[in-house]
Amino acid sequence: MPSPKDAVSVAPVKQPAAQASSTGGESFLQGYGAFPAHLIPQGSLQLYTQPGRGMFTPVMVQALRLAGQGTRVLIVQFLKGGIKQGPENRVLLGSSLEWVRCRLHRCIDTPHLEPEERVALDELWQFTQEAVRSGRYGLVVLDELSLAIKLGLIPEEQVLDLVDQRPVWMDMIITGPEMPAALLERADLITQLRPRQESSRALGRRRDPSRVSSP
Repeated sequence: MPSPKDAVSVAPVKQPAAQASSTGGESFLQGYGAFPAHLIPQGSLQLYTQPGRGMFTPVMVQALRLAGQGTRVLIVQFLKGGIKQGPENRVLLGSSLEWVRCRLHRCIDTPHLEPEERVALDELWQFTQEAVRSGRYGLVVLDELSLAIKLGLIPEEQVLDLVDQRPVWMDMIITGPEMPAALLERADLITQLRPRQESSRALGRRRDPSRVSSP
């Protein structure tokens, strides 16, 4: 029979103050049971950036892989619209991935919004903050959030607060061009995508028939 000195100390999973009243974080970890303090999983902040728009594909691959392994994933696209979008119409892929776009009929590329568009974006940002602080998700993807900050549509201070107050085990991915310096300082992983123009030109020269010498 094991003696008390053989017992391993177990730390309770403590939620951040911003979500202390929510039980969502506890429900996310129920499948793991009680964690020894040194085994509580630590989430990461990952940034994907490039000069233009179009970083969603590699991020979506990662999200689908984790969702397929059973991790609850939330994808939020702030500047993409469509038919019947918004938090109340989010798409469920499989049993673990939720995908939501802004309740708009267009894609946003300007700081000038119509009043109803401003309401829709504010609604999506409020939903996102509540979803992150609920602790229900293991991965949250915030697509083109840095562009929304650059356009002045979402305050940078609120984004930083959300990053800092997210549950300790939550992975977060933020995409978009021109990441704010404060996000770069907080990031655990930064991926910069850029075209290899020199390689493309070199490949073109190799394929140029006029450069092939006769036998």
